[in-house]
Amino acid sequence: MIDLYRNPDISDQVQARLFEISIEPGETIGAPIVGTHTEADAWALQNKSADSDLPDAEFLEEHKCYRVFALLGPSDGISNYSNAGAYDGVDRCSFRGSFLEDCEDIIGSDLLKRAWTDVMRPDEAEDYGKQLLEAAEQFRNFGERRQLSSGFLAKLFGRRRRAQIADMPDEEKLEIIESAGKWYRYWGERGHPIWAFY
Repeated sequence: MIDLYRNPDISDQVQARLFEISIEPGETIGAPIVGTHTEADAWALQNKSADSDLPDAEFLEEHKCYRVFALLGPSDGISNYSNAGAYDGVDRCSFRGSFLEDCEDIIGSDLLKRAWTDVMRPDEAEDYGKQLLEAAEQFRNFGERRQLSSGFLAKLFGRRRRAQIADMPDEEKLEIIESAGKWYRYWGERGHPIWAFY
């Protein structure tokens, strides 16, 4: 079986078809859409900039198809640790993996490295989420920290990095790890691959 998520040799036609039949995260999570849902229209108008001189109908037309994540309740698929809005194509369904760097002393080097996998299939994302949650639970229950890398680069840059990690309270690290674990599991269970964005 061809791994469509990872195969750089698939044709443009196959890749276009893959995106055509894919479901975007905003649809999976049920974020209301401006121009389709009245609550999204009301939110858009309520948050319309005071200096906008567009009539309401034109403003709604200009923002048609915008997904309003702000109207969703709490969800494991939406993390507080996101760069949403910082880059094109990065929405509230994203997770900023670099937050896990501050948790390396709890999750270990191997789990941290996996966060930078270019593409995780849904089953891999679900498994990774479970492993993050297990690491957090083991630390909560037993204070068990995972193995850190002992390679050349780790020794070269380790002291400064370890000092940064030590500055963050363990409870904050656990919050990041658990948020990431739930996020990976949520999207994996719903059939979404995870694409790393560098």
